[in-house]
Amino acid sequence: MKILIKESQYVYLLENLDKNKKFLNNLMGMDFTGKIKQVTSSYDVPMEFDDVIGPDGIRRYLNFWGPMYLIEIDGMRFLYQDRGDTDGRFEWFLGEDGIDYVDNEIPEKLGIDIMGLRFSDIIDMYFNEEETLNESTDKNKKFLTNHMGIDFTGKIKQITSAYKVPYNFYRNGGISLNHAMSYLNNFGPMYFFELGDYEYLYQDRGDKDWFIDEYGHRYIKDEFLERLGIDVLGLRFSDIVNMYFNEEETLNESLISEETNKSVRLLTKYYDIEGDGATYRGDNKIQTLVTFFPKDYDNEMSDHAGSSICNWEFDPPSDLIFKFMTLPNPSFIPLMDYVGETEDLEEYLEKIHRKEAEKFLVKIKKGSRS
Repeated sequence: MKILIKESQYVYLLENLDKNKKFLNNLMGMDFTGKIKQVTSSYDVPMEFDDVIGPDGIRRYLNFWGPMYLIEIDGMRFLYQDRGDTDGRFEWFLGEDGIDYVDNEIPEKLGIDIMGLRFSDIIDMYFNEEETLNESTDKNKKFLTNHMGIDFTGKIKQITSAYKVPYNFYRNGGISLNHAMSYLNNFGPMYFFELGDYEYLYQDRGDKDWFIDEYGHRYIKDEFLERLGIDVLGLRFSDIVNMYFNEEETLNESLISEETNKSVRLLTKYYDIEGDGATYRGDNKIQTLVTFFPKDYDNEMSDHAGSSICNWEFDPPSDLIFKFMTLPNPSFIPLMDYVGETEDLEEYLEKIHRKEAEKFLVKIKKGSRS
């Protein structure tokens, strides 16, 4: 299974991870980068712990609860383990001085408890930086969700047409249809979301974030960033959109998790692909059309029809010569950005185009005889 993700998205995630780390470093007063060591054997534990727990105790805990981590805080080394039992999970710390900490003392000392974070989140953030991209994305989202107090997963909707702006904005006078058209033309897509008891539209206007609620109140300063607490992370709301948008099943599960070079299977799931005639272009040239008809016009990822054209030449009476073919434009069929290799799609479309061209040649031949 291959995950398809653009290089720009990967760079964004790495930059966002760095911002989260910088914020945590400032909050905790220390940087754990490169300073967390995983313990999977009693041989990984410094000798100073021998009088505290001993090799047999280490092996028993590792077998029962999994790996430990060796950390240092204010000159004191600790063993950490994320433990679970029938009463729920708890975090266990053992200092080299022999004292156990199991009542949230260490998270409180670091100041991460007020953000709803456990020390396991610190491990996830700082340890094993060669983790997979999906894991990094999930951790970033978990961090931001805890920090903001709201999870935007699946709750941000892209608006690319004025006719898709929720009716409340028009009914309550928040925005007019003409204004919506103008904003979309000048600044690109908007994004709809709910926060508290209000509905909002958001638009990235280059050097500033623009918000409007359903009653027409506009926010162009930092009110939203401060409300969500992301201003202290150096983030804009566009970063939140990049992180949380397009996580619905139609995109995440059905699209980017498809195997590469399965474009026909993916597209035929959402579209009826049919030959749509041919046109004579003169000088023994034919142009054929194949149309992609959405199976569900209410699905945001397939709410427009798209097309493929193919140019042919023919030597009378009927020998067809393939010249070139276009694939559907992603602006009409967004799935094209996620299908990976298109070799199977090209072969599939060429067969349909050829049938249309052959039918057209039959008509030409009949016309010449009459």
